[in-house]
Amino acid sequence: MGSTQNLDSDTDESTSKNVHSQRTESISGFVMQRIIRSGFSSIFLSPDNTTSRPTLSLDFLPCSVKIEASTNQGLLLCTHFPPTYRNIPKVYVCKPTTKQWKQIPNPKTRYRNKAIGMIVLSSRPLHYKIVRFSQPKFRTDRDSYRFNNLRCEVFDSKIHAWKQLKEVILYESFIGFNPSVSACGSLHWLTFGCKIFAFHVKEEIYSMISLPEPVRKNYHQKIMMLGEFEGNLALICKEEGERFMELWIIENYDRKIWKKKQIVNFEALTKELPYIILTGVCNANVALRDGIDKLTFFNLKDGRTKPLRLEMGFDVVETFSFESDFEPYVDESVLEDSRGNQEQEN
Repeated sequence: MGSTQNLDSDTDESTSKNVHSQRTESISGFVMQRIIRSGFSSIFLSPDNTTSRPTLSLDFLPCSVKIEASTNQGLLLCTHFPPTYRNIPKVYVCKPTTKQWKQIPNPKTRYRNKAIGMIVLSSRPLHYKIVRFSQPKFRTDRDSYRFNNLRCEVFDSKIHAWKQLKEVILYESFIGFNPSVSACGSLHWLTFGCKIFAFHVKEEIYSMISLPEPVRKNYHQKIMMLGEFEGNLALICKEEGERFMELWIIENYDRKIWKKKQIVNFEALTKELPYIILTGVCNANVALRDGIDKLTFFNLKDGRTKPLRLEMGFDVVETFSFESDFEPYVDESVLEDSRGNQEQEN
């Protein structure tokens, strides 16, 4: 984003991001979200102390929102749920570092959201897609065998509209509420069946990726999390009770070849944080939780740690990786400045 070269919609965003990061100021870290009485609240935490920019927040949006997805290029997908039950939610795409936002049309909100992800395909001009998987609110006994069949809808910023694709036949469920992970032009979710569900956004097709064979052993005794590491799809794996974790990457995405990148020894760290919980992965940094108010950033490349103390009672339910520059988009049809943005009529 913000690179001086023009990019068309087929440009590989990971390449442009590497060039861009060398030219302009950027920030990376995690957006942590919790449920509060009035809805949702979020904070941004970063191990990067080099930026002089102010703390990021979503106060510039016209209402309180729930974060649904993040991208590696600074965009967040958010929804606002009006207090009245029958009111239709509003959907926003925003860039917190520049306080730009735009309301986009709603998908079919009568169906329950199962998983959602967003990916930037190019920066100049900005082109992104949102992929949403949902299930009908009610199913009869007759069609209960189709429980893991998911509706698939895609929002394309080029046409500013949603379209429905063929149903996804999924024989296993996604794990928990983990946000999608964007890598190699695709969105990824862990499943309960020792596999990764991958949606290839450009082709608008999906596939299943098997986990490395050593990881599949004693699968249910391991804590795992997906992320991106040096442009590759990465898997962090930690067995319960062990004081080390493994970093695996797919070094050949087309052939789905896994490689164990490194083993991280937590012996010293676990003496201070005995109840480590993997919380998020952003580039080379892993966020580790210990209780409600303790957070530690661990850098996979140099082993450095940075402890932080969260607000008391900040009980995080979702953690989103976040990377962004501070350059505004100039195409007002895609994102507008918060001071001049007008909401769309439903």
